[in-house]
Amino acid sequence: MPDWEFKLWNTENFDVQSVPFVRDALSVRKWAFACDYIRCHALYHEGGVYLDSDVFVRKPLDFVLDNRAFSAVECHPAFFAEGGDHRYVREDGTKTAPDLLIHDMQIQAAIMGAEKGHPFFGECLAYYQTHPFVNIEHGPLTPDNISPIVLARIAEKYGFRYYDREQQLAEGFHLYPSSLFCPYPPYMKEEAVAVHCCFGSWRHSQVFSHQMPRNLKARFFNLMYRLGLYKSRKLQGLK
Repeated sequence: MPDWEFKLWNTENFDVQSVPFVRDALSVRKWAFACDYIRCHALYHEGGVYLDSDVFVRKPLDFVLDNRAFSAVECHPAFFAEGGDHRYVREDGTKTAPDLLIHDMQIQAAIMGAEKGHPFFGECLAYYQTHPFVNIEHGPLTPDNISPIVLARIAEKYGFRYYDREQQLAEGFHLYPSSLFCPYPPYMKEEAVAVHCCFGSWRHSQVFSHQMPRNLKARFFNLMYRLGLYKSRKLQGLK
């Protein structure tokens, strides 16, 4: 992406005290939650393509620029099935009850973009401006505060369905399948344009400990990807 202009969002160009949700998240060192608001702010007020700092771009992203807004489905199929949430999603991707929170089938928050002033990201900002940050270090994990679930719930009114398929939503909002914008390296396929090398540091400590094998595996694949070793046959066999 040599001909793209890059902008780093940080405390020098965003007032972290201006939004209670951001301020309160930073007060307990929950950086990822603060970023949940800031990325929506960047896309709504300036437009462009947003990438988390741990996203590796494997192929040109120019094709996404034909959309008014874009992201991808974030799908963790094994955990979606094991967690039982698949029982609450019909075959057409709609939920069996409107207030349900669906886990491991959401909207990718690490790789997304929009034209300036897109209404979807305006609604995302409104959500964070009207909902308090819950201190998840000293209380139960609150899944309604996790960005992919927040984005998915807001996107429902634009036509989002809870299945891993390419989707054209209202207002020119295009969702790509998770195979294109991969949630994390163990899921990566050859067609992946970008991969999010996440580790899940936003999780509550008890949940984080419970999922330690998953987290260690994610860290291992992230390291191998950074070292350029991920494609070796030996490592592929560890999936």
